[in-house]
Amino acid sequence: MKTLTSLTTALLAALIILSPALVSATGSITVQTNSPTYSGNATISITGSIAPAGAGLSVFITVTGPAGQVFAQPATTDPTTGAFSTSFGANGIPADWPSGTYTVSVGLTGYNTQTTTFQYTQNGGTTTTSSALQLWATASTPINAGGSASVEALVEWNNGTFAKGVTFTGSIISPAGTATALTGAPTAVSGQQGAYWWTVPTTSSQTGLWVVILVASSGGATVLTQTSFTAGDFATGTALSGVSSTLSTLSSTVTAGFSSLTSAVAAVSSSLGTLSGTVGTINTNLGTLTTTVNTINTNLNSLTTTVNSINTAVGQIQTNVGNLQTAVNNAQTAAQAAQAAAVSAQASAKSASDSIGNVSTYVLVAVVIAAIILVLELAILVRKLS
Repeated sequence: MKTLTSLTTALLAALIILSPALVSATGSITVQTNSPTYSGNATISITGSIAPAGAGLSVFITVTGPAGQVFAQPATTDPTTGAFSTSFGANGIPADWPSGTYTVSVGLTGYNTQTTTFQYTQNGGTTTTSSALQLWATASTPINAGGSASVEALVEWNNGTFAKGVTFTGSIISPAGTATALTGAPTAVSGQQGAYWWTVPTTSSQTGLWVVILVASSGGATVLTQTSFTAGDFATGTALSGVSSTLSTLSSTVTAGFSSLTSAVAAVSSSLGTLSGTVGTINTNLGTLTTTVNTINTNLNSLTTTVNSINTAVGQIQTNVGNLQTAVNNAQTAAQAAQAAAVSAQASAKSASDSIGNVSTYVLVAVVIAAIILVLELAILVRKLS
């Protein structure tokens, strides 16, 4: 945690301190001409754009011919879109430009140089020449107050040739409005004809807009232009103190935030552990409950089978009882018939005893009585069975 917080703080500090340098970070340039071919007195238009765009940025456009002749102009870019445009040869491309391939090169400090080409053919057209001297200037901006700004200038004739033997004078106007003479000879830019640069020092106590006025003389002609740059307290003094305070506050906030996040993650982790244990217990209980339900289902199936068997046995018993009841009813009917027969026999016996007067009649009566007794015993036996 401490390592991550320190790394975050260091990265933020680097971004804030190096933010002025981000203005000059490597960018891209696009460039194109309004036609791939030209001839005679044609006018060449060059357009393009830079990315990222920024305020106070100008590109240098250089055209190189097959004979090494060079024509160049600076072009100011749009601060929002980065677009730029320029044109030359309004009075006709110089007749001493030979036919062939011409290369257009567009450059800006901190951006990748971009090139394109076009074909030019001489056709004997009329050419207008001029001795007007041209001067363009630009300055690095913004800078830290107390540091030095780089001022660059390009001097050429309007016929596309660079001026030679140029002398410069000029002045530097501070944000307080004080003018100071530009001193020291400029340094010629290596590999770029007609280009020069100066180092302009500033004071740490004066922040704001500095203006540089340049006067160039060559071949009896003089031309004047101006450029400017902004000096400020970008990474020193009060600003740096404010950055340090902001970084300290940010570091404390980040540390507290990570601490709170760690506590929250720990709490969530603990809750997840508890939940995992609870889910495991629930799964175990569900397994046990499933086993119990299966056992109950098995027992219910066995009980159903037993009840079905009992129902069958009860049905059989009911059938047997019905049969027995029928037999008892039949026995009762037979007993009742025997009793009726016995009563009839007794009546007959009494009548016989009254009419029998001899021994044989008594014997017959005895037999009848014996039969009656036998029938009565049979009836008694049947009643006992019922």
